[in-house]
Amino acid sequence: MPDVAEFDALTAEFYAVWLHYHPDLALQTGLPVTGRLLPPQGDDDLAALRGWLEELLLGLEALDFSALDADRQLDWELLAGAARVEHRELGEGDWRHLDPQRYLPAAVLAWLAWGPAEDLGDAWGDTLARLLRELPEHLRRAQARLRTAADCLAPPLLRVAAAEVQGMRSALRELARHPWWQRYAQGRPESDVLQAGADAALAGYRHCLTQDLAPRARGALGCGGAHLSARLRGLHFIDCELADGEGDSAAAPGYAAIVRALEHAELALADPPSRPEPVARPAQRFADGCGGRHHFAVTDPALAHRLPRRLANDASLAMGWHLYLGHRLAGVCPGARPGLAAERERLLLARLDLDLHTGRIACDGALARLRHHGLAGAAADARLAQLARHPGEALAGVLGWQLLEQAREHHAVGAGAGDAERDFHDRLVAQGAIPLPLVLRYGLGPNLWQEARIGVLGGC
Repeated sequence: MPDVAEFDALTAEFYAVWLHYHPDLALQTGLPVTGRLLPPQGDDDLAALRGWLEELLLGLEALDFSALDADRQLDWELLAGAARVEHRELGEGDWRHLDPQRYLPAAVLAWLAWGPAEDLGDAWGDTLARLLRELPEHLRRAQARLRTAADCLAPPLLRVAAAEVQGMRSALRELARHPWWQRYAQGRPESDVLQAGADAALAGYRHCLTQDLAPRARGALGCGGAHLSARLRGLHFIDCELADGEGDSAAAPGYAAIVRALEHAELALADPPSRPEPVARPAQRFADGCGGRHHFAVTDPALAHRLPRRLANDASLAMGWHLYLGHRLAGVCPGARPGLAAERERLLLARLDLDLHTGRIACDGALARLRHHGLAGAAADARLAQLARHPGEALAGVLGWQLLEQAREHHAVGAGAGDAERDFHDRLVAQGAIPLPLVLRYGLGPNLWQEARIGVLGGC
């Protein structure tokens, strides 16, 4: 099957280059970081990345989708959706002028400093030394870029980035006392110089964020309804238009549908189930701690190993599953629900996600809404930064819960009595940690997925 072989070759070739531009995501997949250690910020680098994404999309479009097996079709959808979103963001929204936190290699530094003890040898130390050597110039260039766009920066993003810088400085000080680093530094006098230089560069970056940029920061947190729609469609496979042809979200059919879904979810948490109902044993075990993202990832190791799935955004499944089980288990033990406050916070963030990115609330209003619900200061900033940096993720989690509820009801009708709920849960986890709509469509069938979607979002 030439299309199968071509798809496998195209995927392997794409990721071999693409992960070079994303060292933090290489770590997420469990792959070693052997090339670039810092996120690219040069014009040529980002243009090359955008061109590479275009090559991938052209290659995918040239394949005969129907000639691929179901597993590869699912991977094709994940790969194409993520590539389209990243290509759009590289062309329309320059993160270099909006997101000071993205310049920081916190994940790479943590991986290098606190890796497995058996791996902390000279090669590891040489890599860490290279990161420390390259960091000062990287941050100097970052400051120059950010200064040209200070008015576009959102104050909460500056405060969260400054806090992360302080955390990285503390990590470096801990590293200086680590026996492994002290052994490596013996006979290498430049090691202390590199560490001091990196610490000074981080201090300078923090000063720039808090003293130079913060007084001028007036930027918005939202990305706009059109881009929120694109992310929901490309990363979470929830196709719901949130902006009309003029960019107006109020007139878009998807906005009212999502508001209704969120209101339904809020009512469910305001009035938890009072009548006990049976919950399948796998669901109970999952809620007791046997599940989580790890559970989904290892259900089928051969599938979970595939890079499109390891890099997929599973917010609609992971967060949706958490809310779904909390609500289901409340029917078993109505008087005991310690996670209810956290679940209501998820709904609050989902509504903020929608309102921020469709322009219905600005930064100050979002902070006031969080403060009204008991979140202020650094905690509120962290929540808003997460919403700004990952539009649609909080929304996808709550919509995922509602889709799960609808899918379970329709599956129960079709499956009849017996082990219908057990079968539903077993088939849910079989696809791995991927977007819930794909789990439902590939694991339980396109008809059930359409019924669940219409039940939650109508015909939008």
